[in-house]
Amino acid sequence: MKDMKIALVQFEGELGEVEKNVADACALVAQAAENGADLVVLPELFSTGYHLDTIGPRILELAEPIDGPTVRAMRQAAREAGCYVVAPIALIRNVGGVPFNSAVLIDREGNVAGSYDKVHL
Repeated sequence: MKDMKIALVQFEGELGEVEKNVADACALVAQAAENGADLVVLPELFSTGYHLDTIGPRILELAEPIDGPTVRAMRQAAREAGCYVVAPIALIRNVGGVPFNSAVLIDREGNVAGSYDKVHL
């Protein structure tokens, strides 16, 4: 049994500014790992922002597949930092183009270890 240090990251992303929010999240993952975090958990819908009145109408435009640019960037951040990352984003699955409020778990090597689709608020 090994102790694990968990970093719960909170930041206010800019609504709809996915590239900026992802770049900020990558920097925060690196900072948390430098401070000894084994697992970094990002805020819900960190890449798009979580103001549903604003983001809701654009969710299909902002949601990405699991192999999209946000998850690729987070995989690289996890690999470079050597820590696990939980990245909650809007995912498009192969289910009729419906977006899901999901969380992707990425391991220390940058592999997607799993994902979870939220069912209820």
